[in-house]
Amino acid sequence: MVFTLCMVQAVLSKGSGPDAYGPFWLSMTLVFILSVTSNVDMWLNISDDVNFASDLNALFTALWVVFSFSFGIPLISYFALDCLGGKDVNVSFMQLFSLYGYSLATFLPATALCVIPSLAVQWLSLLTATAFSTGLIMRNLVGPIMQADQKSARALLGWFAGCQLILLFVLKLCFYNH
Repeated sequence: MVFTLCMVQAVLSKGSGPDAYGPFWLSMTLVFILSVTSNVDMWLNISDDVNFASDLNALFTALWVVFSFSFGIPLISYFALDCLGGKDVNVSFMQLFSLYGYSLATFLPATALCVIPSLAVQWLSLLTATAFSTGLIMRNLVGPIMQADQKSARALLGWFAGCQLILLFVLKLCFYNH
């Protein structure tokens, strides 16, 4: 978590440009871990008399979900910031892409903990990751959004928090609902 905060701070500082390498590989790592842990969770939750067959669709679903979130949400957010915030919001698409990509780092240990066959542990780990991820995004976007437009700031910040909650439910219901 500390590493993620340091990387995002470096990305959004004025002296350095945004990074696309780290967010891409964090997204790929999350796709792999989601696929593996989803299959392990399914294997742990089947009865003994049923033969286990791994689900390759989990890999493609994870790829679609993670990359839709890590590329799509920053793109939509960039256009929303441009339309609602005007030219006063000084956040580029690459900064949003980097921020969202690095915010996914909190989900790496959370999805690894979802292998534990306990519904409470799964929800708690995913909720904690969502809280840290949302906090990371809000910490870096509240300043530029509030400086530009006070009227639409709540709607934009609600959009960012809502997207994180949607990710939480998609991860839980698509991958760990066996």
